[in-house]
Amino acid sequence: MAYPLYGHELDLEHTPLEADLGHFLHFGSGFIGEAALEAQQRAGIQRRLVGLVLEGRRVARAGYPIVKDRSVGQVNSGTFSPSVERPIAIGYVPLELSEPDTQLSVEIRGRAVPCRVTPTPFLHGKSS
Repeated sequence: MAYPLYGHELDLEHTPLEADLGHFLHFGSGFIGEAALEAQQRAGIQRRLVGLVLEGRRVARAGYPIVKDRSVGQVNSGTFSPSVERPIAIGYVPLELSEPDTQLSVEIRGRAVPCRVTPTPFLHGKSS
């Protein structure tokens, strides 16, 4: 389902706006950090949390680099999905690389494994 976890996808370095969770924020209510998030919203985010579907069967784990000619981010969570029947991961990439079907790679033990950005949740319209 790509639910973000505090300490993995959400932490002091990543905001709810970058994790595409802005719909949970109630601006104007005076919550802690509201001014900083309003400033970020006005300036525009620089990175976004995205879903990745990897080719092959190698699994991306937290901390593995996401690359496109150079390191552009890192995997925050990854596993093999029996439902999708592929390795999946989520991680932060620059905004310009966050569009669905963008081709990237994840470096797994020194090898670049191709992947593509995909919308989350990974399953659409299927019941469990």
